[in-house]
Amino acid sequence: MLETLGLPVNLFEGSPANIKVTTREDLRLAEALLRSAEPNRRPEAPPQLIMHITRRDDWERAKSARLYRGDTLDSEGFIHCSTEDQVVAVANTAFRGQRDLVLLCIDPERVGADIRFEGSPDDESFPHIYGPLNLDAIVNVLEFTPGKDGTFHLPAGQL
Repeated sequence: MLETLGLPVNLFEGSPANIKVTTREDLRLAEALLRSAEPNRRPEAPPQLIMHITRRDDWERAKSARLYRGDTLDSEGFIHCSTEDQVVAVANTAFRGQRDLVLLCIDPERVGADIRFEGSPDDESFPHIYGPLNLDAIVNVLEFTPGKDGTFHLPAGQL
């Protein structure tokens, strides 16, 4: 159809599990694939704390609005968070050397929106919050400043 309209056509290699469901047999196959698919990987025990790095001015706006949206909620459909083990790696990859950051410490049990643990390209599972974050789920807000070498470390004794 696109070629007929004179528009460019690109092909992409996809997953053989990405099937078109048009018959009862297709539906049975899709159901079997869903049953056999690994569910969203969750840590063995849900984390007691998830964290989100944000700019101080975004945090101040969230306090005024009484709701935190995060810039990825509009662009990617979720607020990207990390567990304690992940937050330093994320900070040193995405925020290295940046100042005026805060670390939102979030109690996942208090989050009103949906939290999903989803894989990254390196097959690690990260928590994502789908929807705005209610402020009463934020149990602590910490200054998050890099060291002299520009790298981040978790604030000692403050979590």
